[in-house]
Amino acid sequence: MQRSPEVSHQADGQAGGTILLGVAVHVVAGQAEQVNVGVGADQDAQVITKVKAEMVRRVHHEAGGRVDLATLVRDTVHRELSSVSKLFSEVEGMTLEHYFLLQRLERVKELIRYGEMTFSEIAFSAGFSSAAHLSAQFKQLTGMTPTAFRQLSQAGRTPLDQLGP
Repeated sequence: MQRSPEVSHQADGQAGGTILLGVAVHVVAGQAEQVNVGVGADQDAQVITKVKAEMVRRVHHEAGGRVDLATLVRDTVHRELSSVSKLFSEVEGMTLEHYFLLQRLERVKELIRYGEMTFSEIAFSAGFSSAAHLSAQFKQLTGMTPTAFRQLSQAGRTPLDQLGP
């Protein structure tokens, strides 16, 4: 069995400390106190990275439908939604739910630009309960309706079957 590298220090025989795998243990007057040193931050960053990657994969690369965030988080990082959501907010400056909504709206914009689906189909594909719910969320976050966005994105585009000299 391999021993972990450790660093020890003591001052006047009263206080000492040992660092093992990124965890500092301080002994002062016979009482031990554990303090995370770097490892927790790395683990937190990994949790956030994994959750974000899974959200992007589900929203942008899988056939649509509703996604339950609690199940996504539990299946991805084996933690409860509440603890990951709190960590996410502290690190990213926005809630996990808001980040997920932004990802879904980016997918909606992409599908609108393609011009191949109705708003109801797009709403279902992006996990919204209805076209009206999609429209309300879209307008709240972009400042325009999906219809206005479609008109704006279609301006100046030539359909593929009409390209040529």
